[in-house]
Amino acid sequence: MKKSIFKVMSDPRGFIRSLPKEKMGKVPLYLAWVIGMVYLMRQAAGFNLSFQYPFGAILIAAAILAIPFGYIILYLFTFFVYWAGKLFKGKATYSDIFSAAGYARVPEVFIVISWLILALVIGQATFTQVYLLPDLPPFITAMLYMQIVFYIWEFIITLHTIGEVQGFSAWMSLWNCILAGVIVVIISLVAQLLIAMIFSFKLYGTPSNADAEAVSLLFNLIT
Repeated sequence: MKKSIFKVMSDPRGFIRSLPKEKMGKVPLYLAWVIGMVYLMRQAAGFNLSFQYPFGAILIAAAILAIPFGYIILYLFTFFVYWAGKLFKGKATYSDIFSAAGYARVPEVFIVISWLILALVIGQATFTQVYLLPDLPPFITAMLYMQIVFYIWEFIITLHTIGEVQGFSAWMSLWNCILAGVIVVIISLVAQLLIAMIFSFKLYGTPSNADAEAVSLLFNLIT
């Protein structure tokens, strides 16, 4: 019987152990799409893209680019976890880590659903920094807290799936992931800074008063 990928959320180590050898080094297209979609929607909101492009165009572009972005994210993370793991004498192959890192992101299925629900509810305001505003409606706040819960869950799963293939405890896996994660974050911040400079986008952070007023006005108009 085919095992559900959601099993990884309750038994990450058992799920990874049960994967057939021929499936190691592979992640389903739909999971790569979810990973890329979550990343691109988050970036679109951080860059306030709704003030520069139509809502539908952003959503369609994200949906088209999601699969390649998903695989790029996984390949980068796998590369740094693999080499950082060598410092801790990890035993996993590159393929092992790729699958462990990919399936650990199954909780992002629920995160992408929350993004799509937000898109239905607040439309154009979805891809703005509206989430930084105080006194958000309870429903929007609930969606954001739900995302936080699933990100934490994903992080815990990652520690166990990486730990399983590396032969680590969750604590040793934590240091492996922290070292790799720091490198990935630095690369991501540099890339975002370059994009912001080239296209004159505003990076994450507290918006200016003018930005906050514009986002607030947009949110009020839509809701």
